[in-house]
Amino acid sequence: MRGLALTGLDTTYRKMIATAIRNQWWDSAFIVQVNADNSVTILPPGTASAAALNDTSATAHQFQLIEYNFSLIWGLAAKCTRPLWSPTTPAWTSSWMGKVAP
Repeated sequence: MRGLALTGLDTTYRKMIATAIRNQWWDSAFIVQVNADNSVTILPPGTASAAALNDTSATAHQFQLIEYNFSLIWGLAAKCTRPLWSPTTPAWTSSWMGKVAP
């Protein structure tokens, strides 16, 4: 790989989301806090510490809306794309997939 010019995306996750998704699903100064009992509290802007928002560990419990809605955004993106294979391919209709061809 030495000597190869490697290229990739020249953008950020936030810019891609801003381009593709309506603002109300990601653009907010409010913070989403997931409590110990898995309930959710919406915190007003400025009430979460920068350290809490920068915590990327598995124990993080305060998130920007764009982070909290990641699975929603990912699901919408996946839903809007074409399937990677046709539903009539043998892999789709095989019994291990749990699908049966009509």
